[in-house]
Amino acid sequence: MADADLTDALDDAFSGTPDAVWDLTRQMGLLGVGIDEACGGAGGTVADQAAIAFAVGKHKVRAPIVETILASSALAACGLDVTAHPLAFSPGDRRDDVRVVDGHADGLFHDVPWAQDAAGFVGVVTTGSEPTIIVAAPGEFTVGTSGADADLAGQPISTVAVHHATAVNTDWPARLSHSLLRSAQIAGALEAIAALTHRYTRERTQFGKPIAAFQAVTQHLVTVEQAAVATRIAVERAAGLASAGGHRGATFEIGATHLVVDHHAALALAAAHQAHGAIGMTMEYPLAHYARLIHSWRALTRGHSVSAQHIGWDAVGHVARLIAREGGR
Repeated sequence: MADADLTDALDDAFSGTPDAVWDLTRQMGLLGVGIDEACGGAGGTVADQAAIAFAVGKHKVRAPIVETILASSALAACGLDVTAHPLAFSPGDRRDDVRVVDGHADGLFHDVPWAQDAAGFVGVVTTGSEPTIIVAAPGEFTVGTSGADADLAGQPISTVAVHHATAVNTDWPARLSHSLLRSAQIAGALEAIAALTHRYTRERTQFGKPIAAFQAVTQHLVTVEQAAVATRIAVERAAGLASAGGHRGATFEIGATHLVVDHHAALALAAAHQAHGAIGMTMEYPLAHYARLIHSWRALTRGHSVSAQHIGWDAVGHVARLIAREGGR
């Protein structure tokens, strides 16, 4: 996903408090990674963005780092300069009600994370084959609530109403970019859960030996480890292909990664909770924090049904092309 030096640097930077992590992220230029320097970015690749998202999940960072990277990527795709200020981002939701007229947008976006303190908002509206990017500066968006002001993990989430915001048509692959970075976040969290479960089952003793020595617990450990490794490999492959040939060149791999991550997240969380027992459900214990974050991130990608549908369409299209080619011989 990224070289060892970057991974080590991210682990060091993301080990502090949320405010300290945010300050370091800005100072290190991480919010502009994967974005052309001509647009105010820091350069780098999609794999570097995925490495940052992975570290955010691994260290359960409560700050809009991934959201700002996504919003900044969209701004750059529109030919706009990016900033180091926190930005809110929405990939679009079927419940959204947004009208675009003459290059400006008005309407409502749902379930937007980290909008309360954002210096700007970027949303995606897809009405045709290509997305329209909605860019709202301060004064062009207001933040409200839709029954709750926090997600399952206690992170801020809200509705965002845009007022005469700028609308730009672009071919930026919003769904693919969002799906890949959310998958990376979850993969990072699963790696941390695997390490946490490994450590707990070797420190906790029963009948005079670590509970990890019991076969039933070992099976849970294997499940968690397999999930962590499988999701990381999937994210690394998809991010590598997207770095080499763009997100659209890795459409199948990104969709498949989403399915792999979503499936293994459910298996790993169940196994980790089984291995920990009751303590894993307590709010003070890290496993509960990771579990709530994972469920919140999975909800933002609307589950795996969308990715499965797109993979199905790609497969049907591929078969149709094969049939047409064979029929023409």
